[in-house]
Amino acid sequence: MQHRNRLKRKKDRQKNGHKENRRRGDYLKKCLENSSAPTAWDATRLHIHYSASLESSHPAVAAMLSSVKLETSQVNDMVYALSVDRQDAREFAQNWVKKNKALVDSWFR
Repeated sequence: MQHRNRLKRKKDRQKNGHKENRRRGDYLKKCLENSSAPTAWDATRLHIHYSASLESSHPAVAAMLSSVKLETSQVNDMVYALSVDRQDAREFAQNWVKKNKALVDSWFR
């Protein structure tokens, strides 16, 4: 009888584990939203790198890549959406480009 009760409790924990993980994820997300952590260094910069040969083989592409400018908050939002919220990368990129059309267009001028 005791063995049967232990098995039932184990199955119940497994069944409810998904709910517990979701609650834990919501809790962590709320903690991150409400927290701040000062750093000892300035905001970092994102650098787009490409092969030097791209400048001769595809100069328009190299020029566009050298024009890309993103704010730290934009990169943070992207990383959070893809890593924490686990959004589909292709869908996220398509929506991001639509919402930031003027910025993306400026990279091609």
